[in-house]
Amino acid sequence: MPSVTYDLLVRAMAEEKQVGCVLRGRPRVFSVIILGHTAGKEVALAWQTGGESSHGLPPGGAWRNITLSELSDVRLLKSDLQRGRRKKGEQRWVADVDLDVNPDSPYQPRRRLEDLRRDLPKRKRRSTP
Repeated sequence: MPSVTYDLLVRAMAEEKQVGCVLRGRPRVFSVIILGHTAGKEVALAWQTGGESSHGLPPGGAWRNITLSELSDVRLLKSDLQRGRRKKGEQRWVADVDLDVNPDSPYQPRRRLEDLRRDLPKRKRRSTP
C-alpha cells in the first residue's frame, strides 16, 4: 500500500506540478521525474529548482535522489513541473520504476502518466495552495 506522500507525488506527476516539502531540515521545491521503489523503499529521482541544499543549489536546479520517508510537510505547488537538464548516463536510484514523466522512458515503468491523466476529474487540473 503506497504512503500518503507517494500518492501525493503521483498526483504531482499526473498534474505536472512541482512539490514543496522539507527534506533533512531544509525547505525544497522539486519536480518528480521518476517515482518507484528500491530495496522496498519508496524513492524518487527529482529535479530541485528551489529551496535550500546542504551543498548549495546551482542556478537552474540540480538532480536529487530522494527517499520519500525523509520528506515532511509535502504539498503540491501551483508552479509547473520542470524537467531539468538531461541527466548523463542511466539513473540507478529507482530500481523498480512505477512512473516516469518521459513518455519514451527507457526504464519500462509499470504505469503510464497518460493513463492516470485520463482518470483525472474533467475539471481543469488544480493543485492545493
